[in-house]
Amino acid sequence: MKFRWLVGWGLWIAVITTGVSGARAEETAVSAPWNLGLSGGVIVLEGDEAVGDGGLLGVSLGYELTPLWDIECSLLYAPSLSDNPRFDVPTQREVSRLATFAGDGVDESDLYVVAVDALFHPLGRKRLDPFVSLGLGASIYEEDVDDESLDPVVRLGCGLLYHIDDRWALRANGLMLVSGEDTEFNLVATAGLLMSFGGGHEVPVLVSAPAAQQEAPGPEPVAVVAVDTDGDGLTDEDELKVHETDPNNPDSDFDHLSDGDEVNKHQTNPLLSDSDNGGVRDGHEVLEDGTDPLQKADDWTVYELNMQFDEDAWEVKPEYFAELDVIGRYLARVSKATAKLEGHVDHRRGRTEKDELRLTGKRAQSVADYLGERWKVSAKRMKVRGFGASWPKAKNDPETGNIVNRRIEVYIEPVSPDPADK
Repeated sequence: MKFRWLVGWGLWIAVITTGVSGARAEETAVSAPWNLGLSGGVIVLEGDEAVGDGGLLGVSLGYELTPLWDIECSLLYAPSLSDNPRFDVPTQREVSRLATFAGDGVDESDLYVVAVDALFHPLGRKRLDPFVSLGLGASIYEEDVDDESLDPVVRLGCGLLYHIDDRWALRANGLMLVSGEDTEFNLVATAGLLMSFGGGHEVPVLVSAPAAQQEAPGPEPVAVVAVDTDGDGLTDEDELKVHETDPNNPDSDFDHLSDGDEVNKHQTNPLLSDSDNGGVRDGHEVLEDGTDPLQKADDWTVYELNMQFDEDAWEVKPEYFAELDVIGRYLARVSKATAKLEGHVDHRRGRTEKDELRLTGKRAQSVADYLGERWKVSAKRMKVRGFGASWPKAKNDPETGNIVNRRIEVYIEPVSPDPADK
């Protein structure tokens, strides 16, 4: 009887998998995305079953329907499960559960579980690939158990695949088998190896034309894809061969203009932060000053102060007073001159963007306060702004930052001399 059921289930499985692959072929021809699994494990049966726990072997054949769904047919084989005797209270002795149904002298039975499961992969086919499963099957015992040798089974499971490469994967799986008239809950745990075969690449279905219209196929056109790794508007090939810029850095000269905008929009040099050599970086001219990055004459006068402050502090130290006095003396003498004071800092782990903007704003304000107190420069003539770490001059180390990027920049707009100024 057992073997008739196995043959029947085998035919049923063949019909299902053939139908699935045939339905898929109506739309595209697929180099069959099959997988074959081999595993070993244990089955833990409820305490009132006629047989006890034991080891098992498993084999599975799966088919990939979509990146998220598989259908899988499987066979579990648990050989020589021992009798699970019960203790009879009236006679004060153990009684064989298995012999009660299978006959005297029967003390073990083989178990086969055949099933069809649907597997769902919520994350798709990533290297770590968890899945859940739901299926139907049958438990088939070598001997009669509980008046019959076959029970229908509902299977609920979950597991994890680790894809070593496109062909091989390690698999761990846990199943709950719900079966029998008394609704037994049996557990299965397995681990094993999964091998994919047949590829999985879709190929367009070619429809034959009438003989008179058929032509010899020519060479397939090759699509050339322009790669722009850093997304700056220049292809990697042009960056390397034409402009000699860094294809992994969208702003090779750290002037706050992308390499693509410098070449295609502003005609500036993506390798020079100050194309006109006027003292102001191209990005500052375009984005902040509104001047021409190719004309030196309209550049603002810039003072870059490499001022160092105490950690998370903004008080100006006395050793920088002399540098600030040069700026203050000019602003005090030229009454029409206005200035922009900008604070910059390097980015380090543990400091948020909000913290950086607040810190650089306060440091720039401290410089403005010094110029106002020492040189009586009106606050209306000074525009203060903190840029945080958004305008680096050089690449930052994620742990220690870069001291080059810690600075105060003072920009003074060009003005015509006033005869009243001394």
